[in-house]
Amino acid sequence: MNTGTLAVQWVKKQIQDNLSGQPLDVQMTLEGNAWVCYLPAGPLVEQIRRLDKKLNLPHGGKMAVNITPAHGPPQMQIDENVKAKIKTVMASRYDMATESLNLSYFYEDPVFHKEGWSMGLWRVNVINAVIELIISNTPNLRSLDLSRNKIRDMQMWAKLGGKIPLQRLNLSDNQIPRAHALEGLKALKELRDLDLTRNLLRDEYKDMPLYVESIRKRLGQLTRLDGVDLPKKIGFDAPVKTSLPTPLRIFVPNEELRGPLEKFVKDFFFCYDGGRQDLLHAYSDDAQFSLEYLRSPDRNHPYYPYNRNLQFTTDNSTRIKRLVVGKTAIVNLFVSLPRTQHIVESFSMDIFFIENAITGFNLSGCFREDFPASAKGGTLRSFSRNFLVQSSLTGMSILSDTLGVTLATTEQSSQFADVPVRANQALPPAVPQPTAAGIPDAAVQSAMVAQFATQSGMNEQFSRMCLVDNGWDFDKAAGAFLLLHKEGKLPAEAFIK
Repeated sequence: MNTGTLAVQWVKKQIQDNLSGQPLDVQMTLEGNAWVCYLPAGPLVEQIRRLDKKLNLPHGGKMAVNITPAHGPPQMQIDENVKAKIKTVMASRYDMATESLNLSYFYEDPVFHKEGWSMGLWRVNVINAVIELIISNTPNLRSLDLSRNKIRDMQMWAKLGGKIPLQRLNLSDNQIPRAHALEGLKALKELRDLDLTRNLLRDEYKDMPLYVESIRKRLGQLTRLDGVDLPKKIGFDAPVKTSLPTPLRIFVPNEELRGPLEKFVKDFFFCYDGGRQDLLHAYSDDAQFSLEYLRSPDRNHPYYPYNRNLQFTTDNSTRIKRLVVGKTAIVNLFVSLPRTQHIVESFSMDIFFIENAITGFNLSGCFREDFPASAKGGTLRSFSRNFLVQSSLTGMSILSDTLGVTLATTEQSSQFADVPVRANQALPPAVPQPTAAGIPDAAVQSAMVAQFATQSGMNEQFSRMCLVDNGWDFDKAAGAFLLLHKEGKLPAEAFIK
């Protein structure tokens, strides 16, 4: 623009008054008889181009506007004279009492405007000069305001790390596009308060928690962000050296339940590995069964048509179709599956639900499938089975059964591959049973009385009487109790505990 004898403020005002609302936020430098500025390509450039020879000069004539392509704004040479001016500006903006430096809108400082210098903090040489002056002149700087400086990246500011004890940094009203542009701030170990309001990166997140999480992921030392105190991070202050508790192969919180559960497991797998038709009495009439066959590339395997793995079975109608309902349908499915022999040594059991007479527990371990007569070899598989059972005086009835089957892990293979399969395997009983000789000893009697009282609801006195009258035959005593209870012949005091 051929207006070198005019003040830059007048030139900018004349142009701004003829633009359609878009601000002319540029720096102009005097080169010969013209004011020169840099603008990125866009609508603003085209508006200014159309002002050529349209604006009147105060001394007569028209203002010439020339626009030529450029690779970027002209680089400002930082010599000792320029650096001294920068130092003067920074000194005027430094508050010694609070050890804070205000470099907001730095490139618009009147000193630079008077000289016609472009001192944007987006320029590498300007940033280097400012950082050098901060380190050498304000070694105790605790607060720095870099707002409204068109800053897009903070990588170069990492040079301040370890040089000053900076605790607060204001980067509001800049052009930081994404959180990764803040990586340079990791070097500022003492930084606690950061202001990023009105930056582009805030629009990248739909809600505040995600935004805060992204910033704290990079700058975990922050306690305040955008003027808001951050909640304390949840974590461990220091690693605690301790040994883990020894895992229990069988976890049963109620010892009175241990005996019936172990008997159930023994009987169930005795039938499952032998005559599966006998399991018909183990399930309730409306029981449900679901099979999950995991990591299987074999579509021809007998498990595959019944696979209800919800990760891969996404169609709701198929999910419903593959849910087996009713004890007859469940046992018929079992009969069609490959024969098995479960390895009791691999079993682990964990009760996860107890409510009145209903118990939920998980049983996991290994079994062999399609094994030869030698009871070795075959395919070693891992299983996990969730049972929901209802207890009564006559035993346990299965309400729900979910079976997950996959190939054995490397650890399971090394541990159980050579374990021979033995017939009639069973978990060791925890509740003593009466001996074949007749009347059990005192310890067995106490255990049987406690179990009978739990399942019948009677007190221990009447439970013992019922067992004694039936020769300590638990099943016979249970039958007698059910008959008397049905006929209303049990006295009320039998249920007072």
